[in-house]
This record gives sequence, C-alpha cells and structure tokens, in this order.
Amino acid sequence: MDVTNESGNAGGLVGYYGGKHADGRYSRIENCAVYANITGSNAGGLVGEGWNGTQYYDISDCAYVGNVTGTNAGAIVGYQNTDSNTCTFTNIYWRETDGLGFYGKR
Repeated sequence: MDVTNESGNAGGLVGYYGGKHADGRYSRIENCAVYANITGSNAGGLVGEGWNGTQYYDISDCAYVGNVTGTNAGAIVGYQNTDSNTCTFTNIYWRETDGLGFYGKR
C-alpha cells in the first residue's frame, strides 16, 4: 500500500495527531501495525505530524515497515511540533530501508 499527500501531512495511520480530551484522557494509538510506503511534506510511518505542548498523545505496541519520503520524514513521526515530553511511546518497532530515525524533525 502507498500513502501520498505531496503538499501536506501523510501518515500510515493519521496525518495530524494529538490532543487532551475535556475529561483528561489523552489521544491514543495502540496495538497496530502499518506496512506501507509513505510520501508527504510531513511524512511518518504512523503519524505525519504530531502536536503536543498543551496537547498530549500516547502510542504503544505498534510497528511500522516500509519507506518514508518527504521534507520532514521519520519512521514513526514525520514532524513533532515541539519536544516530546508530553507524549509517550512504548514498545514501538520500525524497519525502513532509508535509515531514518524515529522523528523526521522536532
């Protein structure tokens, strides 16, 4: 499978992600696997762009296999809006042939 959004966020699961709900719960992705080639300006194997700061998200027990290409390209998250201290990543695995890191840019 291929996921392409040449001028925007492209992710194997979601293009843009994050948020803390009114009841205090975080946005979560868990127990998933993506096998795809991802292309976009912010391109990630799971998430194209992750937002945090006052927003939060958790990703756990997920895997990505494929190739990621773009201006900000990462095996898991293409672009992390700020640092990841309000986000958690647990049991995340990836394999992509370009040797990209976890994040494309943050």
